[in-house]
Amino acid sequence: MSIKIGRFWVAYESVTMAALDPEYLCLCEDEIREYIAKRPMPEDPHYSAKDLVDDLTKSSGFYCVPDDTKEETKDYIEELLNELVK
Repeated sequence: MSIKIGRFWVAYESVTMAALDPEYLCLCEDEIREYIAKRPMPEDPHYSAKDLVDDLTKSSGFYCVPDDTKEETKDYIEELLNELVK
């Protein structure tokens, strides 16, 4: 095991300011891929569509993206999450 400290962006609910736990969003890989097929994700060397799908379907705790993720990618993820959790 290795412990590291780094910078990242956390997705959170705007009213309670609680960090989003991907496990409780109950998103499935198919619906995320369908969204990406209709609205392609921006190219980003620091965060790929595979990263997005894996993080939202195979992780728990809180959802975050690397600090060096492009601003347009962060905006895309925010739009995706708001659309899919309605």
